Amino acid sequence: MHFSQKNVPKGTLLLEEGSVCNHLRFLESGLLRFFIWKDGETVTKFFTEAPYMFTSQRSFNQREPARENIEALEDSLVWEIRYEDHKALLQLGIWNELAAKVTQEVQFFTENILEDLQNETAENRYRSLLKNRPQLLQRVPLKHLASYLGITQQSLSRIRKNLSRNPN
Repeated sequence: MHFSQKNVPKGTLLLEEGSVCNHLRFLESGLLRFFIWKDGETVTKFFTEAPYMFTSQRSFNQREPARENIEALEDSLVWEIRYEDHKALLQLGIWNELAAKVTQEVQFFTENILEDLQNETAENRYRSLLKNRPQLLQRVPLKHLASYLGITQQSLSRIRKNLSRNPN
């Protein structure tokens, strides 16, 4: 039972939709994008920045095909443990506690994203990113950022232009 270290080049898919997720991973450095395919286009669900533990929760825990893809947007350093080793480690109280906390954090994070999608405009979501995660905006290609916000690149350009003229 052990974690193995992987250098993941930019553009690598760590998980592809339709395959079962066999690893729980820790992102030591780099940036990831979780996305789905819809009508031949990618739709970004969210971004994961280091340091962070990640997996496809449903696929990993339920042993069913993933509904999403995970892509490295930058060269990344990842530590991973196989599903079978993770299950064996759950016999240890401390690992079980860690797994529960990670699951709880992911659920909280997901609820916040869904709440924002339902209640906030794309412009307000962009403002929030600008305020709370400005470094992310420098690292993510505009096409993925627009997809995450649920708008076209042209709409994102308009929002950015308007905000540069009137930041408040």
